[in-house]
Amino acid sequence: MPISQSLMMKATGSRPDDWLKAQVQLAKAALPDAGNPKRVPLTLVPLARLQSLQALLTHGASSATTQATQAAAALPSLATDPDTLREAWALAGAAVQQWWSLQAQWLEQWTALGQEMGQLRKVNTVSKYVGQEMDLVKQAQTLISDQTTGAVQLYENIVVNTSYWLSQKVKG
Repeated sequence: MPISQSLMMKATGSRPDDWLKAQVQLAKAALPDAGNPKRVPLTLVPLARLQSLQALLTHGASSATTQATQAAAALPSLATDPDTLREAWALAGAAVQQWWSLQAQWLEQWTALGQEMGQLRKVNTVSKYVGQEMDLVKQAQTLISDQTTGAVQLYENIVVNTSYWLSQKVKG
């Protein structure tokens, strides 16, 4: 065996045709798939994501218009209903409580991650060190993603609950 071969590290689980298979898979993903019509080719993914965003924004604008109409229709009845102020305060109080709970959960999770980051771990290779650091980065990204999703869900719940409350006031 030549010295160069004995000194070269072989990747665990690697096969000689891995690179070719990856290229074929990429080429297939770049073409339309008749068997899976919902999947767009890779070259069209940015346009598909923009179309999805446009549909979401259109829906949001339509919903906001409907909710504004409901609010305007409910205003006269709100002025004469003695329970309106109490109900509005209850809705606002519930929203604030949920917000503070969300913030407390986020603070607890960041504290736990900070404590984990502060633990000194012994590693004997650069790859293990990089793996540990990337794991911490992934955890931080997950916390940010979860907090953002939770805040958006809370906002949507507030809008839906307020809209429902106003629609009940119009009916009443």
